[in-house]
Amino acid sequence: MNGKTNYYELFVAWAASLSNQDFIDIANSNGELNRTAIAKALGCGRRVVNGQNARITEALGALEERLRKEGVLPPLADEDSVKPGNEPKEYDHTERRRNLDSARASKLEVENTELKARVNELERELEKAQSDLRRFKEQREAFDELGVILR
Repeated sequence: MNGKTNYYELFVAWAASLSNQDFIDIANSNGELNRTAIAKALGCGRRVVNGQNARITEALGALEERLRKEGVLPPLADEDSVKPGNEPKEYDHTERRRNLDSARASKLEVENTELKARVNELERELEKAQSDLRRFKEQREAFDELGVILR
């Protein structure tokens, strides 16, 4: 060879050297062989295994299919089939608005309570001021009757 590594030949030799248990050990939860582990074993980058090298990609697909037929790898999860309890949730367009409205309503309730307390306080002050005003009016009337001039 001219100094280039033939990763396809390395892949074929690597795959032939592994037992069924070895394949099970490097399988991921999707039922596929872990591409990163394969790339490390071959001494190449993940892109070589993930499609840059068409021969490896094709051979890897065939290997995984053979291992599925032999029962070593689980069948691929069908994208259309959904496990019970994992059904996709329908997006509720109104949920965000309800949450915002609920938060706003809570804030307004707190503000309303504070304002009611302030109104009660101001009404007490007004009653006191009106009481003082009546008292001062009575004093002024008394001074007027006595002829006292206030400066």
